[in-house]
Amino acid sequence: MRTTKMLTELCMEVKQISRDIQFIKTEMAKLNIHGAGPESPREDNFPIVLPLTNEEQFDEAEATLREEAVRRKMITRLALVGGTNSENMIRRMLSAAMTNSLACIFNWMGKGEKRAFKDTLMQDCMFAAAR
Repeated sequence: MRTTKMLTELCMEVKQISRDIQFIKTEMAKLNIHGAGPESPREDNFPIVLPLTNEEQFDEAEATLREEAVRRKMITRLALVGGTNSENMIRRMLSAAMTNSLACIFNWMGKGEKRAFKDTLMQDCMFAAAR
């Protein structure tokens, strides 16, 4: 009885993952992305070079992400990074998006001398990619 329940749950997970993969493939086709992740060549003319290394690059990326098409491409790129669980996926997305030294200037709320990450378009893209 317990084995049947576990198999049913596993099948449901596999179906959800299959739907997620199909969604990503569809988005990639819409955006005409041919690369395999954030490190891919810039054949698709993506205006943001990842990983971002300094505050100036981050601010430029934020300005560029105001364009809907760029934001959709960023979401797709970050979704391709993947991970084994949500914590791992977010860490991988952060690593793909920015260097550790740049990430150190942020915290979630912007307390102290740090900048707030919660109000950034990059954070919006990461959350959308994780969904």
